[in-house]
Amino acid sequence: MTDDSSTGELPKRKRTANKSPSYLLWSGGLLFAGAVFALFAGQAWLEGYLKSESFRVKTESAIGRALHADTELGPLNRQGTIVSSDALAMNGLQGAFFKKAKIQSGRAEVDLNGLWHRTWRLNTLTFGRLDLDLNTQQAPQPAPQSPESAKVSAPSVSPQSPTTPPTRTWLSNLLPNHTEISAIQTDRATVTFQDAELRQTRLEAKPVEGGWSIDLASGDLHWPGAPAMELSQARVIYKSGDIAECILRNARLLLKTGGQTTLSGQWSRDNTAEFHAQLENVTIHPFLPEWWQARLQGALQGTLHYTKNAPNLPGEISGELRLTGGKLEALPLLSQLDSFLGVPRFRQVPLKTATTRILRTATRTEFHDLDLDADGLLRVQGSLAIQNGRIQGALKLGISPSLLQWLPGSPTKIFAEARDGYVWTPLEVSGSLDHPVEDLSARLAAATVEAVQGTVKGALKGVLNGAEKILPAPLQALPEAAKNILDSAKSLLPKP
Repeated sequence: MTDDSSTGELPKRKRTANKSPSYLLWSGGLLFAGAVFALFAGQAWLEGYLKSESFRVKTESAIGRALHADTELGPLNRQGTIVSSDALAMNGLQGAFFKKAKIQSGRAEVDLNGLWHRTWRLNTLTFGRLDLDLNTQQAPQPAPQSPESAKVSAPSVSPQSPTTPPTRTWLSNLLPNHTEISAIQTDRATVTFQDAELRQTRLEAKPVEGGWSIDLASGDLHWPGAPAMELSQARVIYKSGDIAECILRNARLLLKTGGQTTLSGQWSRDNTAEFHAQLENVTIHPFLPEWWQARLQGALQGTLHYTKNAPNLPGEISGELRLTGGKLEALPLLSQLDSFLGVPRFRQVPLKTATTRILRTATRTEFHDLDLDADGLLRVQGSLAIQNGRIQGALKLGISPSLLQWLPGSPTKIFAEARDGYVWTPLEVSGSLDHPVEDLSARLAAATVEAVQGTVKGALKGVLNGAEKILPAPLQALPEAAKNILDSAKSLLPKP
C-alpha cells in the first residue's frame, strides 16, 4: 500500500512542476506586451502632445523663462523632432539683455533624451530673421499705494468659490520643468543700441554662466554723425544680476571712407558705460565741418575713451590723436602770409607731425597741447575750444627765421620770440567754425602801412628839406599833405 500511494503522488508533483515555466513565460509575455503597449501609448501621447496647443504654450513659457521675456509664439509645425514657427515676439523683462526681439521663421530641434531628466533640450534655435533692440531699461518701480487703494486692489476669495489647483495626469507630472537652449543662430539680424543700428549681421548666442555670449560677424553699422562702417567681428558677454551689464570685446569696425577701429568696453543697465577705441588710419575728412573738409587732410591714429559715470549725466570722450599724412591748404591766414611774402610758400603746407589731446562733452569740444609742425617752415601750438558752433583759440604761430627778411616793416616786433628753430607770435582765433577769424593778418597789415608810411615820410622829408629854400611857401606843406594821404590809405586796410 505504501508503495502504491507513493507512486500515486509523483505524477501530481511532476505536473505541478511542469506548469511553472509556462506560467513564467505567460507572465513575462504579458509584462513585455504591457511595456510595449505603454511605450507605444506613451509615444502616441507624446506625439499628440507635441502637436497640441498645450505644448505651444509650454514652449512659449519655456523660451520666456530662459530669456527673461514676455513671449508670444506663433502656431507650431513639427516634423519628427524639428519644431518650427513663423513668428516669435518677445519683450524683455528685468534681467533680459534686450528690450524687444522679433523673430521670423524660427526653428528648433528637440533633444528627446532630455525628457528622462524632465528637461526640454533645444539644441539650436535658428531664425530666418531677427530684429533685436538692446536699449534695455530698468524695470519701472511700482508706485506706492495708499492704504485705501491697497484695500481695493487686494484680491479676495469667496468661500463659495474656492480656488482649486488644476488637475494633472500622471503623464503630465512627468513632463519637463526645465529648459536648456544650446545656441541661437541667425544670418540676418538687425541690432539697435542707442542711436546706432547694425544691419544684416550674423549672430550666434550661447548660454554661459550667469548670462549669454553673443558673437557678431559682418553687417553694416549706421551711427548718426559718423561715416558708414562695416562690422568685421565682435563678441558681447551679457551678465545678468542686480545690475545687468554687457561686455564688448574686440569689436572691429572698417570705415568705408578709409581706416578701421577696434572697440572694447562695457555698459550697465544703470546707464553707466566705459569704452575704449583704437583708431588706425581713419580718414579725417568725414569728421570735419564742411568748411574745413577742403582745408585739412590726413588720417587719424590714436586712442579714444568714452566714460559715463552717472545715469543722469552725459558721457564724455577723451583721448590722444595723431594726424599722419596731414596737409593744410587754402587757409585764409596762409593766403595772407603768401601775400606779405610775395611768394606762394604757404599755398599748401604738408605737416610733418600733428598731435593733440581731445576732451569732448555734450556741449563742448576742447583740443589741448595742439602741435602742428610743417618741418621747418611753419609750426602752430596752443589750445582750441569749440562750443555752440563757435571757436576760441589761444595759439602761437612760428615761422622760419629766414622768412623775416621778406616781411615788410619790423617783423621782429611781431615775431619776438625765438625757440625750437622758429620765431613766434601770439595768434588768437575766434568766430564760427565755417568763418574763423584770426588777428595776425591785421597786425601784419598794420606793420606794412607803418613801414610804407615811414618810407614815404623819410623820402619826402629829404627832398623837401633840400628844396624848401627855393619852393614857394604853399609847397612847404607837402609833408603834412602826404601824411594825410597815408592816413587815408591806412583806414582802408584791416584794423589790427
